Amino acid sequence: MAYSVLGGTKSALAEKEKTDPAEPSAAEATLPLKKFDIAPGPLDGAIEAYKKATGLTVKIVLPAGTLAGFNASGVVGLYREDEALRLLLDGTGLN
Repeated sequence: MAYSVLGGTKSALAEKEKTDPAEPSAAEATLPLKKFDIAPGPLDGAIEAYKKATGLTVKIVLPAGTLAGFNASGVVGLYREDEALRLLLDGTGLN
């Protein structure tokens, strides 16, 4: 089972390269959606709300207090965890 999930064959990798990069991969398409209701505002507060909603740890590799200078546009709706984080960071120049 793990072998098929990881796509450990060259043909699977070659086939993936032919697909449209804007479309989610098969693995991404099967990730569960979560409901997010994170209001626009300071990025540090939005990251805390994201961590609470997902139960994930977000590692920040910036000097302490740096996030306070950024604003998040918020995320409301059903999204994959990675997509929601990308939306929170959209427009900040951070990734």
